[in-house]
Amino acid sequence: MKKTGDRCRWPRPAVLLATAFALVAPVAGRADVETDFVTATNAVSTNYFLGSVGIGTNNPASKLHVVGGATISGALSVPRQGDVSMGSYTSGVPAGGIYPASGFTVLGDVSIDASGTNTIPYWNGGLLTNASLLSWEPTSRTINLTTNDTTSEIQAKIDAVGRHIPRDVVITFQFADGTYSLTGPLTWEGFHGGGRIEIKGNTDEADATSLHTNQNVFLHFSGQYCDGIRLEDSTVAFTVRNLKIEILTTSTKKYCIYAESLSGRLLVRYNYLYGGDNGDDKNAGLYCIYVPCCDAMKNYVSNISRGIRADKESLLRSYDNDDVGTLPKYGLEACGGIILKDGATQPDGVSGDTREISAGQIFE
Repeated sequence: MKKTGDRCRWPRPAVLLATAFALVAPVAGRADVETDFVTATNAVSTNYFLGSVGIGTNNPASKLHVVGGATISGALSVPRQGDVSMGSYTSGVPAGGIYPASGFTVLGDVSIDASGTNTIPYWNGGLLTNASLLSWEPTSRTINLTTNDTTSEIQAKIDAVGRHIPRDVVITFQFADGTYSLTGPLTWEGFHGGGRIEIKGNTDEADATSLHTNQNVFLHFSGQYCDGIRLEDSTVAFTVRNLKIEILTTSTKKYCIYAESLSGRLLVRYNYLYGGDNGDDKNAGLYCIYVPCCDAMKNYVSNISRGIRADKESLLRSYDNDDVGTLPKYGLEACGGIILKDGATQPDGVSGDTREISAGQIFE
């Protein structure tokens, strides 16, 4: 190879050598090329390199070895026969590896070297379409919530949790004792994996594992058209326990706990669920729709249209739940879903203890 000033002129035809190829900069602003092993070189471009390429190193450890940062402004395509290591991420910021900002398509497998809160691929038909849509929770942790947090601040803490929760990982949302004046619902949506989310009050309070109305954590949802806790479109398991939840809605479809399209198990235990009116047909303490596995145990319901309702394709076990204070209109209602009554007590209702509509069934 011959050099003219800072420019390289390739000889033709190229000579194939077994050594590596490296770009080094002994002088700032000048790149020296070491070794000749280029094939298919013409006056327009070089089409093929054999061996290894090092940028910032003269001892490349792989086919392409870059010491320092790398920026890819266009799309990156990796064939199925190769894997991509994503490196480690903390709060979505890469500590090493590839930053999947946009235009990133992988046709092979992806391995994650996780340490902290990690951004990982969102898979759609086997392709990595946008890694920012799904984030990774590698270990169990607790998110603490206090009465000083506003509704939007609590929701922001929920939304900041990684959307992929692997098996054996538990993410706990721990409410501190006190009254929470909330102006909108709190929503957990789009969590996937085999892990679990626990939404908890004080599990050491008096009568913590019995029917009780003196929960130390009181979630007061003050909006007239406001749900309480919403759990939606997730495959993780959920637990909601030891909370006093009040909604004021009297004339629209709103619920203390609303659960929809959950494929993981839902446990609802030791809560006190009540509303502002038991006359309307459209609100409930616990409402499940497309929830195939719900276990409701030792919850009080009061002053609401339906104490517990299982809607379309839901299977719910009601164990030792009961009414207190003002009776609901119906204690249990199955509307296209199934309720299995278990235990010694069930909530009664003003118009009926149970109601079956739209092919819903309630079994003793």
